[in-house]
Amino acid sequence: MVKLITLSLLLFIPVFIVGSTGHPLASAEALVTTTPTPIPEAVGNASCSSSDFLVVTTSSRVKPGSIITFEIKSDKPLQGQPIWSVSSGQIVSGQGTTKIQVLAPTDPESIPIAPMTFPDIGEHGYIFMGGIGPRKPHFEASFMSADTCFRPVRSRNIFLGDPQENQFANMLDLKLSVSELGLSCGNTGDELGPMAVSVKSLAFDEENDVLVYNYTVTGGQIKDKGANVIWDLSDVQPGIYEITAAVDDGCGLCGRTITKQVTIYGTCDGKTEPAFSCACPELTVEGGYDGVQPGDELGFYADLSDERIAVPVYNWTVENGKIISGQGTDEIKVLTDEKTKIGSVKATVKIPAYDTYCNCPTSASASVPFSESSYIVDINNFANVHDLILNETELTLPPEPGKRPFKGTKVSPDMLIDVTTEAIDPENDPIKYVYAVSGGRIIGNGPNVQWDLSGVQPGIYKITAGVDDGCGICGKTITKLVKVIECRVNPY
Repeated sequence: MVKLITLSLLLFIPVFIVGSTGHPLASAEALVTTTPTPIPEAVGNASCSSSDFLVVTTSSRVKPGSIITFEIKSDKPLQGQPIWSVSSGQIVSGQGTTKIQVLAPTDPESIPIAPMTFPDIGEHGYIFMGGIGPRKPHFEASFMSADTCFRPVRSRNIFLGDPQENQFANMLDLKLSVSELGLSCGNTGDELGPMAVSVKSLAFDEENDVLVYNYTVTGGQIKDKGANVIWDLSDVQPGIYEITAAVDDGCGLCGRTITKQVTIYGTCDGKTEPAFSCACPELTVEGGYDGVQPGDELGFYADLSDERIAVPVYNWTVENGKIISGQGTDEIKVLTDEKTKIGSVKATVKIPAYDTYCNCPTSASASVPFSESSYIVDINNFANVHDLILNETELTLPPEPGKRPFKGTKVSPDMLIDVTTEAIDPENDPIKYVYAVSGGRIIGNGPNVQWDLSGVQPGIYKITAGVDDGCGICGKTITKLVKVIECRVNPY
């Protein structure tokens, strides 16, 4: 009888494994991570999205052998238990919960450079841009659950080294009570007024700094302060208006922002389309890298989302640096000021007006903060596509069997286009050429391929070329259009 009691007590004694640093790493059960079989009903469910969840950390740079916390952030509850895994290091506690503690690797030299995956190409043939390349040494954590269709949600890279002094605060979500208002509807808006919109912001700062919420609107005015405010649109004209939310943790508006739109209609019963509607392409500036030092060289490039608009000239201005090449083009190189150690390098581009009716934006900016720490950051300069050459931009489909085309009609019997891509990598890294097409298929690999459009219907088709130097498709891509027309046949 005594032996049986002793055995039952031993079953409830927790077992811990202790590493060389003295930390209890995890229970024997917590160290085992299994990959479950996906639930058939969950896969493809519209309500199952990994974008609803974000993995955040207490720091982006930790010392080897120290403890770091990973936590799942979301504005909706997580159903079921998350299953965690780490690329390196050991889980200390929290497996099966929304927060875990991880013992960082003790030997940075033992961590290999993680292999990179190529970016997804959407169902419409568009290439989605990736982030910067891998840096050594680093590790990350990921989790999956039924809410994410058992697709892993990963954290950003956690680097081994001296901790950074400040991490930017980021916007996670921006909710509006309505997206449409009618000037004469009387009760269309929020309960606080017929033309008022309730605004609720969700932000996160890794150091739990005090946050100041900032709102920028293209019409109306913001009332109150903080995460929950009112957007008063009582004095505006019919049209589409934007609100952009950002947070400041003492750095300025350095982190991620979110923009939403509200449409104002002229009448209450004419809401099938706005009384005044404009769809402006987006002008953006991208470039630079985290941890820039005085005297560094940076690259910035501008992009107008509608490639049908020809931009004759790009006029650049730079703060805390000078342009050393590229003025007048869509890409410049900047030498940062050697005497400036605080603030940021800001590049602004202005292009000539291309739509005076909608008064579309003609300027955009990007800022890169100076590093406040002394560690050296290994930066990968992106590979960029500089030219995409097609030997044909218009093809004529062959006539049906037994019919002849009009005299002088140039028919394309094989429906093939020769494609040549010119690309440059600043470090001369090996590069892989990636193509996305909205119709047909690509034959071959490398800078010289063929685009086979046989079997397509008349219309306009798109090809996008990008290059990967190990970072993914991180640099500049180029898109070209080809028109396929139906053959006019001789009726006689």
